[in-house]
Amino acid sequence: MDRGKYTEKCMNLLNTEQFRKLHKDPTNTIDYKIQRAVRKIKTVLSSQEYTRLYPTGSAPGKFYGTAKKHKLPTNGEIDDLPLRPIISNIGTASYQLAKYLAKLLSPLSTSGYTVNNNIEFINHIKNIDILQGDIFISF
Repeated sequence: MDRGKYTEKCMNLLNTEQFRKLHKDPTNTIDYKIQRAVRKIKTVLSSQEYTRLYPTGSAPGKFYGTAKKHKLPTNGEIDDLPLRPIISNIGTASYQLAKYLAKLLSPLSTSGYTVNNNIEFINHIKNIDILQGDIFISF
């Protein structure tokens, strides 16, 4: 896909109701709010954690689109591919805090019904007997 077509598709995505144009960059305000929150919990954090979580010089998220290759019709052209909108949060004010919280909260989200990847899923279903009609099928 050429650059012009890619830019046009991205602009079409941005001009939908899922996105709205802001008149002022809120990055500094978000930085300040997260700094204030992190200062409140400074006593329970190590100095390394505090330094990593305290945002300074943050940037807004970066927008880009990736092609949905699986949506390409058999005889379709590459320019006909729809784009999947992505907003990268790397470098934003909340990025390090989000990573920290995800790691902290991940043990709470596991259950007997959770699998981490397809290999774990396959190993799990190999050990299950499935009742289909009157016949038990073992994998």
